[in-house]
Amino acid sequence: MLRARRNPPSNVFPADPWGLGAVHFDTDLFLGYVGQAETMFALSNGYLGIRGTMDEGQPIEEPGTYLNGFYETRPITYGESAYGFPDSGQSMLTCPDGTLMRLTIDDEPFDLARAEVLEFSRRLDLARGVLTRNVTWRTARGRRFTLRTTRLVSLVMKHIAAIDWELVPDDDVDLVISSELIERAPLPVQEFDPRLAEAPDRSVLCRTGASADGCAQY
Repeated sequence: MLRARRNPPSNVFPADPWGLGAVHFDTDLFLGYVGQAETMFALSNGYLGIRGTMDEGQPIEEPGTYLNGFYETRPITYGESAYGFPDSGQSMLTCPDGTLMRLTIDDEPFDLARAEVLEFSRRLDLARGVLTRNVTWRTARGRRFTLRTTRLVSLVMKHIAAIDWELVPDDDVDLVISSELIERAPLPVQEFDPRLAEAPDRSVLCRTGASADGCAQY
């Protein structure tokens, strides 16, 4: 099956010699390129890889946090067996996702696709290996906020990823910031694409425990 080539609009994704960037936010265009943007803004160091999802978790198409060598072995069945056919295969698994940062302001959750976005920019700096995003929006109550985030996957300590998260309000405000660690369900595999590995029909991770010690107040 042939797929039509889709070129990202140049007014949203301009040419950049040392990076990939989005300089404009349009809800319809953005929702049409969610999966492509997750691929474009992905970070990896050869051991740890994170797709370029939004910190708020929405909108989302194909999230993924991966570790090199973290996979599930599965049996391979054939209609007829023959010499040299492997009897097992490996499917790469998504690890629990710790990039999710939910924000609620005056009981209003921040949702980029529904917010009144005033300014927006996002850039993957290929020279420094960091993903930055600046977004300014107005809430339903007329409050103005600016959120600046920086995400990286360390090239020195390859098991480390980090997010720098800065919120600038226009005045005193009641807000809730929730950093979450979630397990992503396996994505369905498109049966017509023979390049893709078979996905598990259920979660193969075994949760051994969870705990939390209160919350921080600001």
